[in-house]
Amino acid sequence: MRKLTFLFILTLLAFSFATSQAQQVYYILAVKGKIYNQTTKKYLKPRTKISTSDKVIFKDKNAVAILYSRGKGRIKLKLKNKAAASESAIFVKKTLFAQKQGAISRSGVINSLTEFQAHFNKARNGYLILGNKLELKINPEVFAKLGKGQPYIRYKYKGQEINKSLKYKDGTLTIDRDELFKIDGEDIQEELATDLIISYYVYDKKSSIYLAEPETEKHLAFKPVFVAPETLKEEGFVAMGQYLKEEKLSDDDVAQEMAVNLVSLGTPNPSNVRKWYQKNIK
Repeated sequence: MRKLTFLFILTLLAFSFATSQAQQVYYILAVKGKIYNQTTKKYLKPRTKISTSDKVIFKDKNAVAILYSRGKGRIKLKLKNKAAASESAIFVKKTLFAQKQGAISRSGVINSLTEFQAHFNKARNGYLILGNKLELKINPEVFAKLGKGQPYIRYKYKGQEINKSLKYKDGTLTIDRDELFKIDGEDIQEELATDLIISYYVYDKKSSIYLAEPETEKHLAFKPVFVAPETLKEEGFVAMGQYLKEEKLSDDDVAQEMAVNLVSLGTPNPSNVRKWYQKNIK
C-alpha cells in the first residue's frame, strides 16, 4: 500500500512539474493593434500578464504584442500566417517569436589597445547608444602609449570628409551625438553621415594611427545607432525597465538584463544602458 501511495505521489509531482513547464507566464510590455485573449475574455494591454496556455484572437492580422520573462527574455506574439483567418483562436505558445539576445560584455575599464579594438569590433554591425552620449572608461596608458595626441571620429558627409575630435578627460572618452553630427555649428542629417571610423592623431608625428590594425593601415570602423525615445517605448523597453525596477533588481542586474534583450536594435553597452535606466526609469 505504501509503495502504491509513493508511486501515486511521484506521478502527481511529475504531472505538476510538466504542467508548470508547459504554462509559461509572460509580462506584456507593449501591444500594437488588437489582440483578444479568449481565455480571460479581455483584450491584451501593457503591464498585464498572459500564459502560453491562453488562446488569443488577432482582431488585426498585423497586431503584435511584445512579451517578456526573465527566463525567456523578450518575445513577440504575432500571427505566423497572416493569410489565415484572424478571427481564429490560437494558443499563445504557437505564436511566439524569440528575439536575438547578446550584448557587449559588462563593461569595466578598457586597459589596452587590444581591448579597445575588441570593444568596438563586437558592435561592428551597429553600436547601440541610449540617450545622446556614450561614455567609456579608458585607462590613460592606452592613449599614452600611442603618443600625445587626440582621439577623433571621421566620417563622410555629402562628399566631404569631416573630422570630429572626441573629449577625453579623467579617463573617460565621450562620444556626444549633438557634437558629432554638427558642422560649423549647424545640425546635419545624421543618416547621411557614412563610413565612420575612430582614430587617434599623434601631434609629434602629425599623422593618425590606424587603431584597427596599425600594421595594415586599417581604420577602426564605428557605426553608432542612436535610438529615439519613442522607439524604446514602442518596442517595450521602457515598460521592461519599469517592470524590472518593480522586481527590485539592482541597477547593474537591470542593465545587464535589458542589454541582452536590446540587441534587436543594435549591440548595446550595459554601462550605457545603466545610465539611461537611472535617468529615465523612475
